[in-house]
Amino acid sequence: MLTFATGQLAVYAGLVLAALPVAPAAQVAAKLDAVIEARWKEEKVTPVPVADDATFLRRAYLDLTGQVPPVETVQAFLADKKPDKHGRLVDELLASDAFAEHWARTWVVRLTDRRPVPLDTHNGKVLQEYLRDAIKANKPYPKVVREIITGDGLADASGPANFYLRYNADPIQIAGAVGKQFMGATLQCAQCHDHIFAKWKKSDFWGMAAAFGRLKKVTTEDGTVNGVLEARRGDLEQPDPKGKPNEDGTVPMLVMKPKLPGGSEPIKGKRRTVLADWLTADDNPYLARHFVNQTWKEVFGGKLIAGLDDLDAIPNALHGDVLELLTADFKAGGYDVKRLVRVVVLTRAYQLGSKGGQGSADDVKLAAHQVENFARFRTRPLSVDELYASVVASTGWTPPAPADGQPPPPPPVAAAKPPEMPEDPEDDPADKPVDALGPNAQTVQRALVLLNGDFINQAVTAGAALASKKKGAAVGAAHVEYLFLATLSRKPDAAESAAMLKLLDVEDKNGGLQDVVWALINTAEFNSNH
Repeated sequence: MLTFATGQLAVYAGLVLAALPVAPAAQVAAKLDAVIEARWKEEKVTPVPVADDATFLRRAYLDLTGQVPPVETVQAFLADKKPDKHGRLVDELLASDAFAEHWARTWVVRLTDRRPVPLDTHNGKVLQEYLRDAIKANKPYPKVVREIITGDGLADASGPANFYLRYNADPIQIAGAVGKQFMGATLQCAQCHDHIFAKWKKSDFWGMAAAFGRLKKVTTEDGTVNGVLEARRGDLEQPDPKGKPNEDGTVPMLVMKPKLPGGSEPIKGKRRTVLADWLTADDNPYLARHFVNQTWKEVFGGKLIAGLDDLDAIPNALHGDVLELLTADFKAGGYDVKRLVRVVVLTRAYQLGSKGGQGSADDVKLAAHQVENFARFRTRPLSVDELYASVVASTGWTPPAPADGQPPPPPPVAAAKPPEMPEDPEDDPADKPVDALGPNAQTVQRALVLLNGDFINQAVTAGAALASKKKGAAVGAAHVEYLFLATLSRKPDAAESAAMLKLLDVEDKNGGLQDVVWALINTAEFNSNH
């Protein structure tokens, strides 16, 4: 077994572990806040005020379930005067099926750089279902990683198999993916030569790739990919750069020996099992840190540090101290993913406001400095799945039934499982809402769909009908307030209410109500997490 932590990092990690025994999540969050607040003093940064309850509620729902909260939940949360309501909300969301579904979806994107959809090459939906079940069972993170690294099977049943099929079961692609997705390291940059800026050697990359050298795609007679299995024999081979072509023109091949990164001896025994042992060991400096770094990014919109190629630079990195504290607690808490998320969202830094910073150049510069130091919450656009799910949740629109005749899912309710997304391009309804919105937020395509897409028009009609059902046929201020709660998770101020009532001042009151829904869905506020 390799000894990983060396030098400054080993001393720093030891101090952190000694100072941070297992503690309730709220206490760890307070320690993180103390570290962040010390940075504020050092950088002379003044934090913005804590966000109001409505903002926190919407933010937590989007981050933990991928959709805006139901109106009834907003009303109950705003009326709740108990001081522990933020913590209770977080616990409720973490225990929900919606959390497992949403975080499994984001996890698939993190592991594969693809949304979880069925494709010819692999089925991301099966991988999502595997991760969803792991989250619901609260499997320790290293156990999930071990199952993926050592797994195989059929494409229609095995999540790990679909991870490998995403990379074509190609040892070279897989080695780069494992380095990037599980270690936070640019190991793939050492494929052709030793890494220029990091310690990785060419032998590290090819040793890792050789560990996956016996993986084989399973195909049907017509060439359809059916799964991935590991052969009992075989080695990864590459053209020998020093070899001369044979008489028949073939190039001599060089057998690549499986080796752990940083190691010198070939792996003995089951190659992927040995690699999984190395990767999930408690003293591995990459796995837990990288997961913490990525989790922070999911919640705050930016990583704590850029990457893990240079471990000794972490203690001196801008937010290396936050990363080390959180990683130590993640390990001490048994690699509990839900606990990790709970700690992060209970910090004061997570609960700060985001308003302002849009005036002069100095205001923008100040806001950017505050965001960089977690003294202001970063405003960010909703992902395509979050936007779609939030349109469904806020309007009560029922998505069309898929082409295979399966009934559509019911509208979401508090902490319920979110609606299934129409994701298979061949089986989507004609409008293909998620596909139509596109993967990127700030595009003309998404703007046009939000302005006049078929499914948006249907959702607007459904939202107006739902408001009338809830608040009665006599359309007025109560309907406006309901729609604000449904879309923006807050009540309108006087000016907003007056502006929306003008939209209702038409002969076709129902049409005016649809205009209100349409206007709210197209606001930057609805389209962002803030």
